[in-house]
Amino acid sequence: MREGLLPAGSKRLPACDPDARTDLSLSPERGSDILKASPKTANPDRGTAPMHPADPVPRKGSVPALLSLVIPTFNERANLGTLVRRIHESLGAYPFELIVVDDDSPDGTGREAEELARTYPLQVVHRRGKRELGTAVVEGLGRARGTVLGFMDADLSHPPESLPLLLQTLAQDGTDVVIGSRFVEGGRVSEEWSSVRRLASLCARFLCLPLTPVRDSTSGFFLFRREVIQGVDLRPRGYKIGLELLVKGRYALVREVPILFQERRSGASKMTLRVQVDYLLHLAALYGHRLSSRRRRSQGLDPRGMKR
Repeated sequence: MREGLLPAGSKRLPACDPDARTDLSLSPERGSDILKASPKTANPDRGTAPMHPADPVPRKGSVPALLSLVIPTFNERANLGTLVRRIHESLGAYPFELIVVDDDSPDGTGREAEELARTYPLQVVHRRGKRELGTAVVEGLGRARGTVLGFMDADLSHPPESLPLLLQTLAQDGTDVVIGSRFVEGGRVSEEWSSVRRLASLCARFLCLPLTPVRDSTSGFFLFRREVIQGVDLRPRGYKIGLELLVKGRYALVREVPILFQERRSGASKMTLRVQVDYLLHLAALYGHRLSSRRRRSQGLDPRGMKR
């Protein structure tokens, strides 16, 4: 279990495997949590999807050069146009690209994305025979050109107007990952959220506490530097790609910034029994990964099982 407190303004440590001991505390910024890891050698490359080369990201006092934002979709035609326009309005001053990964939506979401690509900096990936948010995000990240990567939901639950704040937070010295969080000071969920949804969210976050002390570990709204996943074997199951990144990613510092999480206005919720079962199976795989990583370290082996 990660424990302890991190004083605000602590010196940045080298990027590392998050299996190292980490600390969490409230930073001076309202509602911004920081997660920091002790120094450790990062995992070597091991069979990830190819990444396009990109320029280094300035780490202090400036905004990232290019943001690649992945939006996985399935039956989100009613929401996609509004989302893309709001992103464009929010990020008008920033260079960005959108990558819509559509899982063969029968409602025509893929065709809507193609139409939007005529006007906005957007590329569309059509997947056939696949319906899983986590793997859709991984496929989109593999096509990204940016120095900063990210993902968010297409159902308008994540406010695009928060993107500039997430970018500005990521530009702070030492920050590797930024999460749009419902559960730090200033963050909240809409009143439409039922007590059942609130209880389910609480249980889901409780189950992954031994894996990460991040308060909104089940968030789907992330921005992070490219090197966080460079060489990392991401194999999410189900919807919680953010949790996969927190457990396996190569980072030293995570910040959470508050957002208002809205209930979807159009379309059907994807929260089904299968999704809940997939989450439990994903958790089991991540706990297995954590245990095997610790075992290899105790035996003096690197993540590939080779002697250090």
